This record gives sequence, C-alpha cells and structure tokens, in this order.
Amino acid sequence: MKTIRIYSDESRHKNERFMLLSGIWIEENKIKEARSEIKSFRHKHGYKNSAGHYVDFIGELKWQKVSDKYSHVYKNLADIFFDWIERDVVRYCCMLIDTHDPLIKQHNNIGTDGYFKLLYQLYFQNSKIPAKYKIFPDSISNPTTKVNLPRLDSCLDAGF
Repeated sequence: MKTIRIYSDESRHKNERFMLLSGIWIEENKIKEARSEIKSFRHKHGYKNSAGHYVDFIGELKWQKVSDKYSHVYKNLADIFFDWIERDVVRYCCMLIDTHDPLIKQHNNIGTDGYFKLLYQLYFQNSKIPAKYKIFPDSISNPTTKVNLPRLDSCLDAGF
C-alpha cells in the first residue's frame, strides 16, 4: 500500500475575516523529486555574500511579503507548484472559511477546537485514495496551541 504525506498550513491573521486552510498531498515516493526541485529553486534565487561566497536562498517565503524586488521569486515558486499539480507530483486542496459566518461562530469553529474540526474536514474529505496517510500540520497562529495529533489520528481512523 502506498503512503501519502499531507503537509498543511493555515493562513489567518487576528481579526481578519477569512481563513484559508490548505494542504498538499504527496506520495512518499515523489518527495525526493519535490525536495530536489525546491533545492534547485533555492539555489537559483541565492546571492553572493560580502565575502564573495554563493549562498542559497534560505528564507521562508511569506506571501504577505511579496514585493516588486522579489515578485519573480514568488512567480517561479508558483510555476513550480502548478507544474507539480500538472505532473501529478502533488494534489492541492483548500478550504476558505468565513469567520463571520453565523454557523462558524455558533459552533465555535474559530478557536483551537474549531481549527481542529476544520483540519479534520480538510483531511477526511480529501483523503479517499486507499493509502497510509502521514499528516504534518503546521502550528496554528497561536504558538502556545498545538494540534492534538493522537486525537486527530483517532478521529480520522474512526471516520474511515
């Protein structure tokens, strides 16, 4: 049976109306290929330091920090990502959540428990291929809160 990894993250800043919860699904046998392409991307967008040595690009790419100076870097990354989808290296799924929606508020789907419920839905609704799944959620915006992976795992197992 194949193994599929899910890498997910959320994009929400305090008091913003919308939250985007998304992930990429990648078979373990394609991870080496993806890592190699990202390594090449980082090398391509590196620089020479003051000592004249070449340094690969090592920074975290944050979409809210796109500037004219680095727009070509982000465009190149988007091209790589869409190429992966076209070549079936990764599958991308996302949920856009309106945090002002009365049903979201009514069921407390904005705080930690809500994040957990929405993450469960993202994984459950998009993991129908028979496989072993390994999940790698990013930390949510509040660094003192962590995803309860054993609880999430047992809920996902029960759902299948």
